[in-house]
Amino acid sequence: MMTTRTFLIADSGGTKAAWALAQQGRVIWQQRTPGLPPSFLSDAEIIGLAKSIADQINTPIEGVYFYGTGCREAHASVRMKKLLQRVFPKVPLEVETDILGAARALCGYEEGIACILGTGSNACHCKDGQIVQNIGGLGFILGDEGSGAALGKTLIAAYLNNELPDELHRALETTYALHRDEIIDSVYRKPGPNRYLAAFAPFVEQWLEHPWMTALAEREFRAFFEKSVLKFAVDAAIPVHFTGSVACHFEKTICSIAQKMGLQAGTFLTDPIEGLAAFHR
Repeated sequence: MMTTRTFLIADSGGTKAAWALAQQGRVIWQQRTPGLPPSFLSDAEIIGLAKSIADQINTPIEGVYFYGTGCREAHASVRMKKLLQRVFPKVPLEVETDILGAARALCGYEEGIACILGTGSNACHCKDGQIVQNIGGLGFILGDEGSGAALGKTLIAAYLNNELPDELHRALETTYALHRDEIIDSVYRKPGPNRYLAAFAPFVEQWLEHPWMTALAEREFRAFFEKSVLKFAVDAAIPVHFTGSVACHFEKTICSIAQKMGLQAGTFLTDPIEGLAAFHR
């Protein structure tokens, strides 16, 4: 009789992380924590978040698969693996990028383009469960077009420069009680400026029918396609799949822009964890 194997799978973005126990390709338990971006968290913070999950697991696990933002550079992935191994010392452990997690969740072993639109943005051409080419993932200062951070950055910059229509300016102030000094402090001095800016994305969605806000969203998503997806040398029939909170909240707008640019929009997943469980069956 075969023993049912249990794996711990994590998908960590810039704002939140999903953790799941998977058996035979199905999620049997799931929990969330704040995200674990290595560039913004100390060793103690990463270990603390991982330990908060380990303390809730009462069944033996045979492996840990961690997919995280900010793990592309070797030094970051090595550091993350060492820290996680201190929490899960007796099991095999793999640390991979969040974009590889998105690719495996969205495409499995099929060929496709996988996109992340959440706090940040990223895209890759994938096939057979591996990345063929990756373009993007440069962070909110150098890139992240179409992401929550990019939407928030453009919105807040327009607010500070008095470029918003009066009704949007008043609504933004009423909703968030904004003060210039607090904005500058949060963006340039406090930790997690990308998360701070991404927190304004729901306001963009709320006012999406306003012409100014429609134009903002369309510019960002068009820039995302131009900077990444259109650079992949693939057939136009290859589907473009999406995951992330921004992707799912702005699905209609994204599909419209994709169609105008000759792209075939495919699956939209709020959370890749179910797809990752199926991949690691």
